[in-house]
Amino acid sequence: MPSENDRIVGGVLKQLRLRSGMTQIEFAKKAGMGQSFVSKIENGVRALKLSEIFSYAASLGLDPHDVLDEIAEAVKNA
Repeated sequence: MPSENDRIVGGVLKQLRLRSGMTQIEFAKKAGMGQSFVSKIENGVRALKLSEIFSYAASLGLDPHDVLDEIAEAVKNA
């Protein structure tokens, strides 16, 4: 069962993807993931390992530390 933190992480990753101007399908292709997998991540159904967050960040062209900072801030403010 997804935790509240999984939902927060997914929401942050969705916002970052939207800021990058990519659809789920575009991002999934770039990241080498299925669109349904991306959907599960963004909806907090599937938790990510730390290494997967780094790959997610790279596919968005972002520094993983910046992504982790945004996640930490969102969790703190929840």
